[in-house]
Amino acid sequence: MSHDQQPNYVLRRAHESDMDILFRWRNDEEVRRNSFQSSVIKYEEHVLWYQKAMTREDMAIFIMMECDIPVGQVRIAFWYDEMVISYSIAKEHRGKHLGKHMLSMLEEMLRDDTECRKDGEYCVAYVKKENLVSCHVFDSLGYTREEQKKWIKYTKKLNA
Repeated sequence: MSHDQQPNYVLRRAHESDMDILFRWRNDEEVRRNSFQSSVIKYEEHVLWYQKAMTREDMAIFIMMECDIPVGQVRIAFWYDEMVISYSIAKEHRGKHLGKHMLSMLEEMLRDDTECRKDGEYCVAYVKKENLVSCHVFDSLGYTREEQKKWIKYTKKLNA
């Protein structure tokens, strides 16, 4: 694919209609393996969680779209001056460096939209040490890496 033919990616807020695809992505075997809560989630539990998540002030969920196809999700939990990030890429779209692209888009959006950013100054991610793909993504985006007992804490200050 030449540069002129690059797919058009956008990051948009999650809608009520994204509930089922997020449920499917959340229970994906690789996503669960890399998650701190690795058990299978029941649909009823997901529905209750998602309905609350849609109205929470301390959380935002975004869907990365390739044209009109959802390819991944990123969630931010706002914690004082930190914006704690978790993300996943749909199984059929892995291996295309979309995680790095999606997080770059998220950082740009947060820099530009102070209302969306709330009081956040720092993007933070907690990554399992064995999750080498995500470790590479955050390393390549210039996050500061801090080895902790059970995970790696990645931090990056967003310049306004």
